[in-house]
Amino acid sequence: MGINNNFNMFDDTFWAICEYIQNDELENKNMISICKELDIPKETFYKVISFLKNFDPKLQVVKSEGKEYFQCKKNKTELSIKFKLPEWIAFRSVLSQMKNVQSLFGQKIVSDKLIEFEKGFNNCNFSKELDSFYLQEYKMIQNEKLIIELQYSLITSVIMSVKLLDQTLLNLYSHKLVSLDGGLSLVAEDIDNKCLTCLAVNDIDQIVDSEDENYKPIYSVGEINDFVESMREVVGNLERLILKIQSPSQVNLRPSIDFSGSPFIIKNKDKSIIWSATLEVTSELYEWLISLADQVEVISPVCIKEELKDLNQKQNKIINKAS
Repeated sequence: MGINNNFNMFDDTFWAICEYIQNDELENKNMISICKELDIPKETFYKVISFLKNFDPKLQVVKSEGKEYFQCKKNKTELSIKFKLPEWIAFRSVLSQMKNVQSLFGQKIVSDKLIEFEKGFNNCNFSKELDSFYLQEYKMIQNEKLIIELQYSLITSVIMSVKLLDQTLLNLYSHKLVSLDGGLSLVAEDIDNKCLTCLAVNDIDQIVDSEDENYKPIYSVGEINDFVESMREVVGNLERLILKIQSPSQVNLRPSIDFSGSPFIIKNKDKSIIWSATLEVTSELYEWLISLADQVEVISPVCIKEELKDLNQKQNKIINKAS
């Protein structure tokens, strides 16, 4: 393995030694032979055994006739612990989250033992269910990081090299993040093909590179808005939202994720405004409306007004229960 003299509990060398010394035929085995088999320095083996002796005093290295031997009694220390079902699920979920920090060898030891243990649960695959849950959570986190990078590209006007899930590589100049067909999409100029393109964020694997070049976009704001409108008409599920806003200066009507089209504003004598826009009904829309809290009133359509009322009631119940 060729590892240095220091050891780490998350290093494969540590776990390899732990697994190796479980062999019942190791009692009084020559140290030189052991280190040669494991391909490690003698000092590394000493350090690991010294550490493990804190848990199993029977482990030791002895000298005889000028040679060193590793001693390990056949009756090795075994540990057992009892769990109630909620305790086991909590314990198991923590192990699932630790996968990114354990060594590959350590993961295999834990995984094999969990599989052996969970055979006693009929029709209940903890590994599959929990791993699936944390995989979804991991994808959500990665998606959030990607959205932040895309938002940064909108602010800095950099050229991005974007790799899609099908391994296609595109050079893009970002214009907008829009809510489309129930998800987020990036509207950008394809620099190589000199055309506008709309990419679902979920289809983007990663941003490979970005360059601060003096690229001059060839499409105007009007042309980009027309492009987005045409995409929304194809998708459907559009509503004309009408809001009354009491303090316009305190409300951001241009969020970083654009989901409004054909906006229209009427100013009232009391300094409030009536704001209207055609948009797709999505979860992002409701999140935006909830964030505006009491600063806006939904006038139309009734379906959005009622759904927003239900969401606010559910949120208040959760807050009240927590307090």
